[in-house]
Amino acid sequence: MSRLVAPVAIAALIAGVAIFQFSIGVDTTRAATTATKALCGDRALAFAKFAPDVSVICDETNLYLSTNSLPKHEMMVGITGWNQQVPIPPIYSGSMLQMWKIPLKPTVAAAPTVTTGVGGTGIMVDGVPLFNPVKPSQGGNGSIYTTSTDLKLLGELDTCEGHAGKGDDYHYHAAPTCLLKTLASDAAVVGYQLDGYPIYGYNEANGKQATGLDACNGHDDGDGRGYHYHFTTAPPYSPMCYHGVIPSDVRPGYGQPLIQGMRQSGEPVNVLITKMVLNITGTSKLDFTYQGKEGSVSWTPASAANCWNFTYVNPPPGTPGTGTQNNICRKEGVQSGGQQPAQQPAPQQGGQQQGGQQGPPPQQGDTWGNRFFTRRRFEGDKTRSKAEFCPVYMLRILLSRRDATKKSQTRFYY
Repeated sequence: MSRLVAPVAIAALIAGVAIFQFSIGVDTTRAATTATKALCGDRALAFAKFAPDVSVICDETNLYLSTNSLPKHEMMVGITGWNQQVPIPPIYSGSMLQMWKIPLKPTVAAAPTVTTGVGGTGIMVDGVPLFNPVKPSQGGNGSIYTTSTDLKLLGELDTCEGHAGKGDDYHYHAAPTCLLKTLASDAAVVGYQLDGYPIYGYNEANGKQATGLDACNGHDDGDGRGYHYHFTTAPPYSPMCYHGVIPSDVRPGYGQPLIQGMRQSGEPVNVLITKMVLNITGTSKLDFTYQGKEGSVSWTPASAANCWNFTYVNPPPGTPGTGTQNNICRKEGVQSGGQQPAQQPAPQQGGQQQGGQQGPPPQQGDTWGNRFFTRRRFEGDKTRSKAEFCPVYMLRILLSRRDATKKSQTRFYY
């Protein structure tokens, strides 16, 4: 897969983070001491290889990460069980960046909390989200690994163990093999789960394969790193539960950037995806073979921000569209709500039942994106947009909820 990264997109990402760092509060001295890259410590090193596509800053409590969620490696090739979605930038606008929030000081939970497959469970160092390895559970119930729901066995993952979900968003479900090749180590930090604990590759620092993993695919091997997760070559491949406490404003579906769907969801179909070319500023194309006939999906940015024009050639049954679809857009400033993670026990060795713990869900519309920005139009200019800074929420989140009552009228325009 060839990839043409738009300089404008990178510039917008860099500018957004720069403004984000500068604008944490009117008191710039406080900003410098409460949300800087230096406060990330060694954690920033794991993401440095992927700058400027991935940027991080930290306060005393959390790491904040901005990303366009599109990796540099090949995508979608090798999939045989295709849901007919394609990788589209989740948010392609300088006014609304994806921001992931990871606790810097993870705390062991009284009991592990099972994942549901609804929303990401963590973020990898290349800025791509990680989901658990099985199909989403129904009704908010906890995920249980079975071969019938194993996305890898079902052929739904590409050669890098990722795919585009129903929101046309790319993410991993198992050990991101292409990312591991880029890191050139099976013992490197590959990402962080939402509870703040790191995820390593298959091996320990001594080069030996990780052993003695618990039901969450993690352990503390006594080498001084504390508890950490591992990817494995054997199922379930990636964490199915959280070892640590997940703050109420961080848990999946309510405190992380989630993707608004664009097109109608496609129906699963048996194909072979043979090639994909990604060009953010031009025409992207995915080629496949279905029942001996070649077909493709192409998409090109429309004139409106965050909108695309699609062209379908020989689409299979259950396709999201036929012929040409114009001006298919993502909604900005609102996140999909997801389902509240189930308060269910994680799998246990020995049969002991354990219960998860979650805080109360936020009010409707009170999401990570909405807390930071609201979208409006420049007066008299219908072609541009501005993001209005919401300082009360910013202070509450980025400054660990200190001085949350301090108000400011500072605004930032993109």
